[in-house]
Amino acid sequence: MSDSNVPPILRLPRELRDEIYTHYLKEPDGYIHVPQTNRLRCSNGRPIDLSLMFTCKAIATEMRDIPLSVNTVVFRTSLMGAGDRVKGDDWSSWSDPGRFDFLLDRLHFIREEAFAVAASIYGKLLFTWLPLKESRLQDARYRHGFSLCPSETSLALP
Repeated sequence: MSDSNVPPILRLPRELRDEIYTHYLKEPDGYIHVPQTNRLRCSNGRPIDLSLMFTCKAIATEMRDIPLSVNTVVFRTSLMGAGDRVKGDDWSSWSDPGRFDFLLDRLHFIREEAFAVAASIYGKLLFTWLPLKESRLQDARYRHGFSLCPSETSLALP
């Protein structure tokens, strides 16, 4: 390729071209992942402008790694911003992983609460009902004249 066919930007030194590419591609708040489309966008919602990369194959090769190396990429499980809150049962703004994560956390919380309640009930039964049960068994044994002890193999009838 003769000098007249080379694009003017490629006549600049590589370090200067890299600075131009970085300035062109750098977004102040980086890129965000949009779960519905599974694509990256600028943090303000605009599509990423890569039109300079499509001018020629040499520029595309030089710019290949720059977009992701100069911008942070944010992945969220919800489409909401960091400070936004969910209103009521509005699941439409949540991505599938966001709903799954929320429901899984809720399931773990409910399971822990259920175990705590069950342990509390078991403790109350153990310390209140079992002594009463033993005393009732002894009362029945004396009243009816036979033993209800599990250690005895046969029941003694009067």
